Amino acid sequence: MMVAIVDDDWGMLEVLTLILEKNGYTTKTFSDSEECWEWISNPSNKCPDILISDLMMPVFDGVELISKIRSETHCHNIPIILISSVTRVEDRDDLWDVFLHKSFRRKQFLETIDKAMAIRKNKCRKN
Repeated sequence: MMVAIVDDDWGMLEVLTLILEKNGYTTKTFSDSEECWEWISNPSNKCPDILISDLMMPVFDGVELISKIRSETHCHNIPIILISSVTRVEDRDDLWDVFLHKSFRRKQFLETIDKAMAIRKNKCRKN
């Protein structure tokens, strides 16, 4: 399973990549939202199985990136986890499937991936 990760914090990208790859996932990382958008909006690229996006990034933030993905791409139905060090974020279940505060532990992070995939699967069944 391939996980796309977008975060402007290189340390966070490295930690998430390490956790995911040690648990059998392949990863594609992006250091900003524009770089991720260019890749994911290209219809010749295969959609990731899940996207993990930071909230606060330069160029445009995670909410803008996710909004664009949901409305303008062939990848509009992928499960999405929004991560941030901000403790409270407006609930937007139309955009992301799960919000995860960046003070998470490895086990919680991996469980969140499963949760996001299950939520998206149920949303797709209803539509």
